[in-house]
Amino acid sequence: MLINVRSGDERIQYSLDQNMMELGWIIDNLQPKFQQLDPKYKASDYVLAVQQAVTPASMDPSDTPAPSSTARRVPVEYLTNQNLQMHLREGVELLLLVSPTVQAIEAIAGLSDSDSKRIVFGLRQKFEDPLFTQGFVANDGVPVLLNIIRESVRNSLAYALESFLALIRNTDQGWDAIPYEIILNVLVPAVAATQVNICRPALAIAIKMVQSPHYGFQLFHKALKDSPQKAYQALVDRISERTETDSETRRNALILMNELHSAADGDELSEFGEVLQEHDFSKIILAIFEQSQSEYLTSELLRYQSNIYRDIVRRRNTQINKNNPQHSNILSNLLMGADIHYNQVQQLGFATDDLPSELQPVGLLGLQCMVHFSRTHKEYLTKFISEQAARTDGRRCGFGPASVEVVKALVENFQSAAEPNASKEPALLVFEDVYIWAMQLFLNLWGYMQANEADIPKVVQLVQTQLEYMRTVAWSTVDHYRFQLVNASFKEVQQRQLQNMEAGRDLLLKPTCRSLRDKIHKEVGDFVRNQRLQCMMNGSWFPVFAPRGGRQRNAFRFFRLSPNRRFLHYEDFSEILDSPPELPNLPKRVDLSDATDLALYSASPLFARNRGRVDDEPVDWMKWTFSVMGQEEGVSLVDFVAESQSQFSEWTDGFRILLGRTISSASGQIKETDDFINTLLDYELQLRLLEIRLGQVNIPNEAPLRPPPPPSLAFLPSPHDNAWAL
Repeated sequence: MLINVRSGDERIQYSLDQNMMELGWIIDNLQPKFQQLDPKYKASDYVLAVQQAVTPASMDPSDTPAPSSTARRVPVEYLTNQNLQMHLREGVELLLLVSPTVQAIEAIAGLSDSDSKRIVFGLRQKFEDPLFTQGFVANDGVPVLLNIIRESVRNSLAYALESFLALIRNTDQGWDAIPYEIILNVLVPAVAATQVNICRPALAIAIKMVQSPHYGFQLFHKALKDSPQKAYQALVDRISERTETDSETRRNALILMNELHSAADGDELSEFGEVLQEHDFSKIILAIFEQSQSEYLTSELLRYQSNIYRDIVRRRNTQINKNNPQHSNILSNLLMGADIHYNQVQQLGFATDDLPSELQPVGLLGLQCMVHFSRTHKEYLTKFISEQAARTDGRRCGFGPASVEVVKALVENFQSAAEPNASKEPALLVFEDVYIWAMQLFLNLWGYMQANEADIPKVVQLVQTQLEYMRTVAWSTVDHYRFQLVNASFKEVQQRQLQNMEAGRDLLLKPTCRSLRDKIHKEVGDFVRNQRLQCMMNGSWFPVFAPRGGRQRNAFRFFRLSPNRRFLHYEDFSEILDSPPELPNLPKRVDLSDATDLALYSASPLFARNRGRVDDEPVDWMKWTFSVMGQEEGVSLVDFVAESQSQFSEWTDGFRILLGRTISSASGQIKETDDFINTLLDYELQLRLLEIRLGQVNIPNEAPLRPPPPPSLAFLPSPHDNAWAL
């Protein structure tokens, strides 16, 4: 067989026969050069491939690696019957390579040799080739690699874990039945390891396995809980930075906790909640919320927040069952804390002694909140119950009914915390504490108003008003939040309620309108995201700053995002052109698949490089500086200095979207995006409610009660008359 390919003045020949295989080049009519291939392979062991990273004009045959070499630093495309004609017509460079399947068989055999460490190290790159990966799995390479992992330590273990991670990232086959013994005795200790080069790939592997339907929550939760290394504690220490770590490993530890939380369901959620409570995990996340200035954890912090709200809703929907030992124990704790007898539940202010029925609207969540109050304020609660018992009917403040209404108000208040575009709601992480503070506010307002039993809904509306107000206040710590919530005076809260009513906010507080607002919020968020990306695809001009030397005169850089959002194209110009340059005129580009983070302000490497000039020159440009960070820590792919706050918001929001993060100003330093979203949201909401107001349509405060289901679906004619009966 002879293949001739002509590309300009170059002709490449491949000749294959039964006795010898040679690869030769004829360039610029010079003497042809041939390279004999490895004779240990048969002709059927070779495949032809296309490599476009090296052009024929720049190729020196003497520098070309042997076709049997397995080290390829650029991607290749194997020739098939479908693409052969196209590539031959284009005159592209061809490679003759050993078949990936043959390479996989050789690699598996080599894993048993003394030189296995080199082979294991090289597997990471080889697994990027789908054909090699298929061959490796099909020839039982996975058990061999797992055995290497089992027997390795220190750096050898790190290399083996990295290779296994590359495998599971590139295929869903072959790793669906890893023995529990390996998970418990190898992978979990690696997750808990203090060496970052071992922990990092182990965490990534654990995340993939928890996400897989073959493993999920229960298996990994059991291994983490049973491990002698106290793996859960190790994860918590890494997230809280009690253990020295890097940003990627810290983030992966939080991702693993979130994956376990998301994978848990039903009783598993309760079981995982006990682990979180045992390690004070929510308080650790709360501290990160309050102190962290970096955005690399923001998306996972918001995801944890969403998981917490999901668990709150689950507990609210879980009805109390006296036959459930756990529920029965919680009931006993409440009665003991309130110092009342089991058949005297009415002393809590309920109409009956059937506590499960009375707590039906808030379920297990309401019961747990009341127990938390009785445990932390036992003396106050017993005194309050005694005082209310001495009052006449109608003048009492029922602690139980008030708790039910306050819990309902809190669940509704934090509803947006689970939305895709949610902002930070640190108070949600201490929901039971916020319940206590809201109850304290309720009782303070009740006493000031000298309210009676019928006024509970009015007092709860005031509490709702203050909770809504708290979401608009910039508070630095939860202690600050508690102070502003508990110490709000009646006059302040009433004034806010009147202002809300004047602005039509009384309508917005109704559940139906809250639901409408949440729906519109998602629509507005989608609109703003599309607008930000479109802005990047339209392109913008930015000033050029030297690596060390400040802004360059008569130098401007135009950036434009490719339509597929994979590359950021740019070029430098001496002046701003009248028409924005198109992509063909922007030859330079940044591969955004290498982007890992967004560094703002002083965190930008550009700022650090110009630090010496900052002390002597105006620094207005610093407030709009940002950098797209790459894989290597501290090294940026590209730096920006925006000309305006609007340009800064548009492009940083766009990069956040491309990185899979929220576009709200999570750093707390830029309000333009939030203001923009809220303005659009308010306009759209007012437009949709305008017709309702003009028509004077009455919107109920609560959804109507559903009638009970029929006792039977067997509808039969009555034997006594022509009517139908059940």
